[in-house]
This record gives sequence, structure tokens and C-alpha cells, in this order.
Amino acid sequence: MSVSVQESLLDAGGEPAFGPLEGEVRRMPLARGAWVDHRPGWLAGSGTVFSRLAETVPWRAEKRHMYDKVVDVPRLLSFYAEGAELPDPALATALRALNAHYGAELGELFRTAGLCLYRDGRDSVAWHGDTTGRSKTEDTMVAILSLGTPRAFLLRPRGGGDSLRYEIGHGDLLVMGGSCQRTWEHSVPKTTQAVGPRISVQFRPRGVRLFHGRGRQWAHFRTSGCGFLPNFRSVGVAVYLSVMTWRAVELAVIGQQGQAEGFRQCHVHGVIGSQVVPELEHPDLQGLHGMAHDPQARVVGQHLTRPGGRDRLRRTGDRQAADHA
Repeated sequence: MSVSVQESLLDAGGEPAFGPLEGEVRRMPLARGAWVDHRPGWLAGSGTVFSRLAETVPWRAEKRHMYDKVVDVPRLLSFYAEGAELPDPALATALRALNAHYGAELGELFRTAGLCLYRDGRDSVAWHGDTTGRSKTEDTMVAILSLGTPRAFLLRPRGGGDSLRYEIGHGDLLVMGGSCQRTWEHSVPKTTQAVGPRISVQFRPRGVRLFHGRGRQWAHFRTSGCGFLPNFRSVGVAVYLSVMTWRAVELAVIGQQGQAEGFRQCHVHGVIGSQVVPELEHPDLQGLHGMAHDPQARVVGQHLTRPGGRDRLRRTGDRQAADHA
């Protein structure tokens, strides 16, 4: 991947080298047991590491469900699980240094590395905390090494409040600790300013963020080329619809046409998504509740209906921003 970055004077020249952490990290206590450490310019010569990572890491674009749509994740991603070889010797050095400095306080080691490439000001990550793993209930740490052009990194109390702003890049280190992941949120907002690319390297202990990167296949069945990524919810809905279909057939067979008629409309939110589906030709809809044989049945938004049925259900949920992460 051809991505260039304007190096700062601190980045230019020499081999990459990490400075000391002891006595150089600035800690800011936050409310509700959270804290943030900041070590500006931890990695000197970080522009060299940025260039190597931009070229050698197997970056991938992802899509994700946002209510009735499948949207692009506004950044490129890569993930290195526990025990995987990191893509650059500098990251292995950073991991050892972080474990030496924070291991005793953390009570365990940083073990995984997630990488994000923010290509320009349009790439971002929305307000969130790492609460998909055990950090939802336990104190932990997430250490972020920032390479490339500085971008705003914001923190605010969960539920709202004044935000803190850090401009991190060019080898800066930021560590969120204590209860930060469950009591505070963080984001990298979009910007209309002309900014260069940035790579964020997040080091985490075991189990702090589940289904990250390659591990997400447990929560996302991947398909290629069709643009449709069903998740566990849509699988559950499909199973439910199958059961209800057989029930409708059973009622029709025993002559209870009146009850079977009640199945002539169903809500299929999460199954069709935003796909442009030919009328009743989608494989998930064939024979659905005895409607496939009805030439007047049609797909309307997220619902199946036909003349004479009830007014179609209102679409549920507000649309989320396409960059929500």
C-alpha cells in the first residue's frame, strides 16, 4: 500500500529507538477510578516504522451492520492475536517495554496488538469503550502507540460530560487504565482539515476485547462479493421465520385458513438488510409464510406484505452514523 507521511523533526533521521518510560510518563487521574498516561515522543524515528507498517501489514477494509444497512468501517484494520508474530521488530520491542513498565501494576501482560490505519480526515472511530470483553466488568489497560500524523484523541465520561483532548502521533504513547474502558469513552473524530495518515497500534491483555479483527468470524459469518454479512441476530431471525413458516403450512393443511392468514405479513428486519432483492427471489424468502406463490406479494422496505394485509410495520430504530464503531 502506497501511503506516505510527513515526518516531524523528531521522526527524521536515525534508527527507530524507544525512550524511557520511568519518570517520563505523565498520569492524569480521571473520575470513577479511571486514569490516562501520556508519554509524548516515546518512539523516535517513528516515521520509518510507519512506512514499514503501511507497506507490509495486510490491511483490510471491513463492513458492519447499522440497523438496516451494511456500511464501510471508516479505517483499515489488522489484528495480531496472542502468540502471533508482530509485523515489525519495533512493535515487539514496544510490547516488551510496556510489559516491563506496567506488568506489576496491571497484574498480567499485554498480549495482543490491533492496528488501525486512518488514511485521512474522513477516517474515524466513534465514541466507545472496549466493553466487549472482560473490561466490561474489570479494570484493565489499553496502551496505544500512535504513528504518523497527529490526530485528535478525545475522552469523555460515559453518559456525557466535558471531553479531554490529546493530539497524538509521531511516536506518542497513550495508556488508558483503571476503569477507563467502562466508565469513560474515547473517539477519533472526523476532521475537514487536510491531515495525513496515522497508524494506531493498540496493545491489550488477554480477553479485553473479544471478536476483534480476525477473531470476529465467531460473531460474523463472512461472505465475499455479495455485500451481505449476516450476524447471529439475523441467523436467529431466519430460524424463527422457518419455524413460523412450518406452523403456517400446518394450519393451512388442517383447514384453519383464518389463522394461517394471520401469517401473511412478517417483519424481516436484519435478514434482508439494505439489499436490493428481486421480489421474493432472495433464498431467505422463498416460500415464506405461503406468500411465494402469491403474484401480488412484494418486498416493501424491510417487510413483506400483500394487498389486504395489515398496514406494514414501522421500521424500527434510528439510523446510526456510518462511522460508529
